[in-house]
Amino acid sequence: MTTSEVRSQNFTLVVAPGMCDTARGELYLDDGISLDVGNVKSEIVFSWDGGRLEATGTFGYNTDVFIESVKILGPGSRTNTGSWSLGSAFSIQF
Repeated sequence: MTTSEVRSQNFTLVVAPGMCDTARGELYLDDGISLDVGNVKSEIVFSWDGGRLEATGTFGYNTDVFIESVKILGPGSRTNTGSWSLGSAFSIQF
Protein backbone atom coordinates (compact mmCIF):
# COMPACT_ATOMS: atom_id res chain seq x y z
CA MET A 1 0.00 0.00 0.00
CA THR A 2 1.04 3.59 -0.49
CA THR A 3 1.41 5.92 2.48
CA SER A 4 -1.88 7.63 1.62
CA GLU A 5 -3.69 4.27 1.42
CA VAL A 6 -2.33 3.19 4.81
CA ARG A 7 -3.35 6.53 6.34
CA SER A 8 -6.97 5.90 5.31
CA GLN A 9 -7.24 2.51 7.08
CA ASN A 10 -8.58 2.13 10.61
CA PHE A 11 -6.33 0.48 13.18
CA THR A 12 -6.42 -2.83 15.00
CA LEU A 13 -4.28 -2.51 18.11
CA VAL A 14 -2.57 -5.74 19.15
CA VAL A 15 -1.29 -5.88 22.73
CA ALA A 16 1.30 -8.52 23.66
CA PRO A 17 1.63 -8.43 27.48
CA GLY A 18 4.84 -9.49 29.17
CA MET A 19 5.25 -11.89 32.09
CA CYS A 20 3.76 -9.30 34.49
CA ASP A 21 0.68 -8.92 32.24
CA THR A 22 1.63 -5.34 31.34
CA ALA A 23 2.55 -3.71 28.05
CA ARG A 24 3.38 -0.30 26.62
CA GLY A 25 3.60 0.99 23.08
CA GLU A 26 3.59 4.23 21.14
CA LEU A 27 2.03 5.56 17.95
CA TYR A 28 3.31 8.62 16.09
CA LEU A 29 0.99 10.27 13.56
CA ASP A 30 1.55 13.22 11.23
CA ASP A 31 0.65 14.07 7.63
CA GLY A 32 3.64 12.12 6.26
CA ILE A 33 4.57 14.99 3.93
CA SER A 34 5.56 18.11 5.86
CA LEU A 35 9.14 18.42 7.09
CA ASP A 36 8.26 20.81 9.91
CA VAL A 37 5.19 19.34 11.61
CA GLY A 38 5.29 21.66 14.61
CA ASN A 39 2.28 20.85 16.81
CA VAL A 40 0.42 19.07 13.99
CA LYS A 41 1.38 15.60 15.19
CA SER A 42 0.13 13.05 17.65
CA GLU A 43 2.35 11.03 19.95
CA ILE A 44 0.08 8.49 21.61
CA VAL A 45 1.20 6.17 24.41
CA PHE A 46 -0.75 2.95 24.97
CA SER A 47 -0.48 1.23 28.37
CA TRP A 48 -1.99 -2.12 29.39
CA ASP A 49 -2.19 -2.95 33.12
CA GLY A 50 -3.75 -6.41 32.91
CA GLY A 51 -7.35 -5.24 32.77
CA ARG A 52 -7.45 -1.85 31.15
CA LEU A 53 -5.90 -0.19 28.11
CA GLU A 54 -5.20 3.55 28.35
CA ALA A 55 -4.22 5.92 25.56
CA THR A 56 -2.54 9.16 26.61
CA GLY A 57 -0.14 11.62 25.04
CA THR A 58 -0.47 14.53 22.64
CA PHE A 59 -3.22 14.66 20.03
CA GLY A 60 -2.36 17.45 17.58
CA TYR A 61 -2.86 15.58 14.30
CA ASN A 62 -6.47 15.49 13.12
CA THR A 63 -7.40 12.21 11.44
CA ASP A 64 -10.61 10.43 10.50
CA VAL A 65 -9.16 6.97 11.14
CA PHE A 66 -9.76 5.31 14.49
CA ILE A 67 -9.00 2.14 16.42
CA GLU A 68 -11.69 -0.34 15.43
CA SER A 69 -10.53 -3.21 17.62
CA VAL A 70 -8.10 -4.04 20.40
CA LYS A 71 -6.77 -7.59 20.69
CA ILE A 72 -5.03 -8.73 23.87
CA LEU A 73 -2.76 -11.73 23.27
CA GLY A 74 -1.81 -14.48 25.70
CA PRO A 75 -3.72 -16.87 27.94
CA GLY A 76 -7.36 -15.88 27.88
CA SER A 77 -6.80 -13.68 24.83
CA ARG A 78 -9.67 -11.33 24.13
CA THR A 79 -10.81 -8.75 21.61
CA ASN A 80 -12.86 -5.61 22.11
CA THR A 81 -14.40 -3.88 19.10
CA GLY A 82 -15.55 -0.29 18.91
CA SER A 83 -14.51 3.03 17.44
CA TRP A 84 -11.94 4.81 19.60
CA SER A 85 -10.79 8.16 18.26
CA LEU A 86 -7.11 8.94 17.81
CA GLY A 87 -7.94 12.56 18.60
CA SER A 88 -8.08 12.35 22.41
CA ALA A 89 -7.17 10.20 25.39
CA PHE A 90 -9.30 7.15 26.16
CA SER A 91 -9.52 4.10 28.38
CA ILE A 92 -10.97 0.64 27.67
CA GLN A 93 -11.85 -1.74 30.50
CA PHE A 94 -11.66 -5.43 29.61
